[in-house]
Amino acid sequence: TDDALKPEADVWMLGSFLSSLVSGLPQGTGALAIAPQQLVDVAVARLCLLLQWLMAEAPEERPCAGEAAALLGALTFTPPQEILAEMPPREQRRV
Repeated sequence: TDDALKPEADVWMLGSFLSSLVSGLPQGTGALAIAPQQLVDVAVARLCLLLQWLMAEAPEERPCAGEAAALLGALTFTPPQEILAEMPPREQRRV
């Protein structure tokens, strides 16, 4: 339907695609399988937080496309704590 083709769906699909690249799981599962010991790596922690946010259950909780692009561009320079602080409270609790 036309309701499914909104910018929020594009952001979710981007997160799903990136998640499948990182995890090796099929796209669309909504899962990100990262071993806890890998989260010690700051780059992995940053990416996991961003993917969690991009694939937020509620569309209004996802960043807009421009914000997602900016976050991806700054991912290597942004501390995980800053990404977490920018996320909506509901998504912060899911992490």
